[in-house]
Formats: sequence, C-alpha cells, structure tokens
Amino acid sequence: MNRKEQFDVIVLGAGPGGYPAAIKAAQCGKKVALVEPKQLGGTCLNRGCIPSKALIANAEVLQMVREADKYGIITGEVRFDFGKMAQRRDETIALLRHSLEGLISANGITLFRGFGTFGSPREVKVRGEDSGALLQADAVIIATGSEPKNISTFPFDRRYIHDSTSLLEINELPRSLLIVGGGGNRLRICLAISRPRHRCHHCRAYAKHPADGKPLYFPNAEQLFYKQRNSHKNRGNSGKNR
Repeated sequence: MNRKEQFDVIVLGAGPGGYPAAIKAAQCGKKVALVEPKQLGGTCLNRGCIPSKALIANAEVLQMVREADKYGIITGEVRFDFGKMAQRRDETIALLRHSLEGLISANGITLFRGFGTFGSPREVKVRGEDSGALLQADAVIIATGSEPKNISTFPFDRRYIHDSTSLLEINELPRSLLIVGGGGNRLRICLAISRPRHRCHHCRAYAKHPADGKPLYFPNAEQLFYKQRNSHKNRGNSGKNR
C-alpha cells in the first residue's frame, strides 16, 4: 500500500543541479523531498568532475617531482603507483559524498532512495529502496541529469571500450587510449591519463555546435596534450603499470 506524504517541493535527482535546488528551497522555509536512485552528488561527484580532477591532482604532483631538478632538487628515479592514485580518487569521492549527506540532513531535507515516476503533474511515486512512497507537492524540480549513450556498433564492454563512468573507475592505466568526444569530462580524462604515461599521447577534441551542428575543434586542448607528451619525451616511464 502506498504511503502518501505531502511536501512543498519535490526534487528528482541529487546531482549538482538537484541538491543545491533542494537546499535553497529548504533554506527558504519549504518542506522538501529529494529523490535519488544512486549516489548523492550525481555524475559530477561520483563519475565526472571530482574523480577526474582528483587524478589530475595526482598527475600534477608527479609532474612537479619529475621536473624537480629545475629547482635544484635531485630525486633520482621517479616511480608512480596508479593503484594508489585510484585509491586516493575513491577516498576523495567518499569524503565529499559523506559531507553532502550531512549537508542535506542538516537542512531538514527528506531523502528518498529510488526512481521517481510521475503519477500526475504533482504526484511522484518512488520505486526502489523506498518503494511505496507516494509524494505530493505543488512544485516538482526535474534534475535527473544524463547517462552515457551506448553505441550499438561499439557497445561498452568496460574492458576495451569504456564510457566515461567505467574509465574513471579503472585501477590500472591502459597502454594507449583513444577518446572520442570533446566535452569537459573527456578533456579532463585526457589530462589525467596522459600526464603519468606518455603513451596516451594523441587526443583530438571534436564536438558539434549545439545550435547549427557544425563541427567544433579545440586547438588549445590539442596543444595542451602535445605539450604534455613532449614534456615526457626522453624521460623514464617506470612504475607498477608498465
């Protein structure tokens, strides 16, 4: 039997669009329900900006150590352990997700775990961990985000062909990598992987303009990747992930 609960605002999706909206509504005195089937923080925190930037931070430290001799600091052979880099990535995500859970709770927002489906324009039924909840509100905010699109010709096997989600979960560097797409997440992945290992040396960033569909080309991004590759030339590439 469905249990009805009344709110002022229902927010579908607890990503970077949904949870700030829920918090703002709660701070304005509204009774807010937040519906999320996966991890709090959405793509940005769990499968996008944060994990890629965490890996970039690791790579930047590695780059600084490799160039320490410019500052008169002699380090000898520099090694890296991508497994430990990945562990730091996961710890960063877990810490921020825990902080977000506390922030949502502190603002008095009721969190429902599951998918929200509309029964009417002002009624949302939850399916999942909190199945049976029937939420009603005068306002509903849809902030469900997006998912990587599978290509039938090259289906994601998450071994040789990845989407952005599975690629950011790897614990061992690939020997080479081709990235198709010029979005921000793809560019950050290029940076994170090309810095530790110069074999990921050629990433072209193409996209289509949202208005007219014409191809866009990002020469600055390409120059940045070539700069990264050239900075590693004639350097040793030792590490546990040869």
